Amino acid sequence: MKTPDKKHIAAKSELPAYTLIRSDRHSMEIKVQPITGEIVIRIPRRSTQKNAEDFLRRNLPQVLSAVERAKAIVPDRMHTALSDEEIRMLKAQANAYIPERIRHFTGLLALSYPDKISYTAAKQRFGSCRKYPDGRVHLCFSYRLMQYPQDAVDAVILHEVAHMRHMDHSTAFYALIRSVMPDYDSRHSKLKETENMP
Repeated sequence: MKTPDKKHIAAKSELPAYTLIRSDRHSMEIKVQPITGEIVIRIPRRSTQKNAEDFLRRNLPQVLSAVERAKAIVPDRMHTALSDEEIRMLKAQANAYIPERIRHFTGLLALSYPDKISYTAAKQRFGSCRKYPDGRVHLCFSYRLMQYPQDAVDAVILHEVAHMRHMDHSTAFYALIRSVMPDYDSRHSKLKETENMP
């Protein structure tokens, strides 16, 4: 059996971008990936790109509706299976976003920038703060955090930054957080909201 032929097709006129996969199959199929909303069209090897586009055009209202639903999903994101491509994307997003927000919050709280920042595939916790005896600080975040709304992500980042001053969950710890993020509780609650595709 031959390896499937896969390529990305850019958006044009009224059609959105999609990934086209030709393989040893007998029918055409359209799928919308959860979270990313990516459109994937699978067709038989003998079919043409025009066949795929005609198929997409005939089903466009349903496909676009599925894309909107997929992007609006807030699943149990810490445990959802991820493809290699999604993992690479989330890691890149984390590396581009989190350090800048750490710099922002450490500035607001008059704290030093941590000595180390790392990302893991952790499914049980969003982040952690570790202080070493020599004073070094290591902040660690699950790259899965990047699947959540930005204001919720900021709540987690601030939570771990605040641990650089208070290594507990005391009244002083939460007072420090709310001094720069009064709506912390409502932001943090978004991490627990879930919705599943029909």
